[in-house]
Amino acid sequence: MRPPVAPGYPPAAAGVPPRARYAALLLARGTPALHVNKMDPRSPHASDTATATTVDGAGSFDAPQYWERRLTAFDDLRGVGFTRLGRRYNESLYRLRSEVFRARIAEWHLAGRPLEVLDVGSGTGHYVREWLRAGAASVTATDLTGIAVERLRRDFPGVETHRFDAGATERPPQLGQYDVVSAFDVLFHIVDDAAYARALHNCHALCRPGGYFVFSDLFVRAGRARPSGRGGRAPHVASRTLDEITDAVRAAGFVILDRRPMFVLMNYPIDAGPLARLAWSAVAAPSMVSETYGGLLGRLLMPYERRLVQWRHESPTTEIMLCRRLTDVAPGVNGDSRAAA
Repeated sequence: MRPPVAPGYPPAAAGVPPRARYAALLLARGTPALHVNKMDPRSPHASDTATATTVDGAGSFDAPQYWERRLTAFDDLRGVGFTRLGRRYNESLYRLRSEVFRARIAEWHLAGRPLEVLDVGSGTGHYVREWLRAGAASVTATDLTGIAVERLRRDFPGVETHRFDAGATERPPQLGQYDVVSAFDVLFHIVDDAAYARALHNCHALCRPGGYFVFSDLFVRAGRARPSGRGGRAPHVASRTLDEITDAVRAAGFVILDRRPMFVLMNYPIDAGPLARLAWSAVAAPSMVSETYGGLLGRLLMPYERRLVQWRHESPTTEIMLCRRLTDVAPGVNGDSRAAA
């Protein structure tokens, strides 16, 4: 989903054409390009116009309203992806997500087994489809929004689907326990820290002893980018640090087994330096106005990205973590088989 944009972008960079600098600055500031009407729900930028204020006590981010509006505006991958960069670039991002998912699931011996899977924050059903292709015996889909649940039931008539707020204090009684709980591109959209901790505890409770929890997050090592409110940057994203996430995961009762890149080049490099972030925005920004460019950029980057996600063990952007619930031991007292840091 749309990654957070760090503050402090310089207005120009040497060697970057003025049009690309302008587009990059629009992308960085969250400003609509091409005179798009932000109030029009059909606008490609309407979904980025959050009705939230801050998360520091001045107000609260209304996640259900934000995602209902965003998914109403987009009935395709842009609704759950990098909205501003267009349909074709998002298609490349999701092709890579599928490839990485299949490689990691096979490596972790979760493919080809009759597992019962719960997918948290299913959105358009991308990972519901992937789990079914991986041979899961059953997949239960969930989402925060009514519109996503309606579409999931339409698109996956044989899949049990429920409305579920992962960060809520109560879970739907229809949900039991599962061999695998997955939450891809979901948890960094829970901007309230208490709700984030509840989401991890809920995932632990929904996971059978001996079961697995697979999720993606940003795992920032170079400081924390807090969400901001109206007129700010990415109010729907909280970029927590690696230490914060691993501490919360362990506190929920999980053992951390592995952490691997989902992307290296193709997603916004929140954990890179300011020049790298500016360069990425300058290269990606023309996708805001040209689907052809977005498609070409995705095809150009894919061969390099495939190699990088296999070779590298960390990345400056989204990563996947594999955890396991062992037995009903007290949360926070278990160790890890791989050092998360």
